[in-house]
Amino acid sequence: MPQTNAPCVPNPAGRLRRGLGITTLLFLISVLPAGAQHAHHGAHAEHGAHAEHGAHAEHGAHAAHGHQGASLGHVSPTAHQVVSQRSAFPLAWDKIPDVTLTDQHGKPHGLKELLERDAVALNFVFTTCTTICPPMGAILTQMRRELGRRSDQSVTYLSLSIDPVVDTPPRLAEWSERFAQAGDEDLDPWFLLTGSKSDVDSVLKALGLFTALKEDHSPIMLLGNGRENRWTRAYGLSAPDLLADGLVHITAPTAAQNLAEAARQAQAQTESDDGDGDGAREYFTDTELLDQEGRKHRFYSDLIDDKIVVMTSFFADCKDSCPIIHSTMAKIQRLVGNRLGEDVHLMSITVDPENDPPSKLARYAADYQARPGWYFLTGDKSDVDRVLAKLGHRVDDRAAHKSIFLVGNQRTGLWKKAFALGPPEQVLAVVESVLQDGPSIEVAP
Repeated sequence: MPQTNAPCVPNPAGRLRRGLGITTLLFLISVLPAGAQHAHHGAHAEHGAHAEHGAHAEHGAHAAHGHQGASLGHVSPTAHQVVSQRSAFPLAWDKIPDVTLTDQHGKPHGLKELLERDAVALNFVFTTCTTICPPMGAILTQMRRELGRRSDQSVTYLSLSIDPVVDTPPRLAEWSERFAQAGDEDLDPWFLLTGSKSDVDSVLKALGLFTALKEDHSPIMLLGNGRENRWTRAYGLSAPDLLADGLVHITAPTAAQNLAEAARQAQAQTESDDGDGDGAREYFTDTELLDQEGRKHRFYSDLIDDKIVVMTSFFADCKDSCPIIHSTMAKIQRLVGNRLGEDVHLMSITVDPENDPPSKLARYAADYQARPGWYFLTGDKSDVDRVLAKLGHRVDDRAAHKSIFLVGNQRTGLWKKAFALGPPEQVLAVVESVLQDGPSIEVAP
């Protein structure tokens, strides 16, 4: 993924709500480390982030920033850079210890029970920290107020002390009081957790966030839907409203869920007495796109209807993640064999149609020996954006495109997604499960 400098973005400090006070000083002048800014822009970095939950790339970068001084030469990232465009990943539940921790009121809690809730925000602090931790505590409190104003969803807010020997429950209670305002008692509760050093260290190691020196810890916030085990890693010094947006984003239904629901509604409409079977067409639309040969295709009627599909987004000038994605797509092409172009369609949709005309995509397709039935799609930007939005893949910055395969069987309504930079055998297993869902058409050898 290209390691170019990100464009300057407006400082989100102005979005901070009232009440943060002097503790926000470091946040106001903080920088997002270069490595963290481009975590999504590097295939190996992102793959590692999902394999090991992204700790190492962001930790080392922040160690030079959070506890050793900040620069006025950069600004904090936007939600687009920090949260909303970062692919979700699962936590490895089998590696997370089933420990009991104690909150600031002395009440015990099973960690896994807290993490398995519908909406969770988790950061990592210690009370003697005088640099990034006070702003992180203030920002989490502001995030609680923001979501309390605009959402009925119940959220579990967690702060895990990385210095449990010093951070006793009374000390955590005293530390949290500095951020309190009248009315906070009506918000979803904030659990500040401590425990034995061995238990806390085992949790941090399982999450890939352990550091030998507490001063070297990162301003990481984990945002997730624990019930569905879908998480993202956010920059914990972002403006509270941006983090709130990130939590809403990660806990919203996935694109695969939306597509499955559209297929279910279409099937129900088809089976009704007066249904005309147009439910799925209305969802996906028949927006016309162009393939690499310059041929027009109606997105639903020509490419999806009655088909098994594998779809992803990319752009032709991408030099890192996109070649990895399409190397795996070529393996999918081999897997489906002579079903390609019959009941199976593969689609690679550019997120940069203004720079990816059909002729350019034809050369790109040739590099992967794409056979008929593998469509590299472009078109008018408004048309492409409309289609990508339906798939949950629309982005404003092409480098933030999602490294996700959407795999669906429109006949049966089964939709799944797979991390496109993951091990190919895992991706192929997902595709195989969708291929085998229900009857397929007979294809001559």
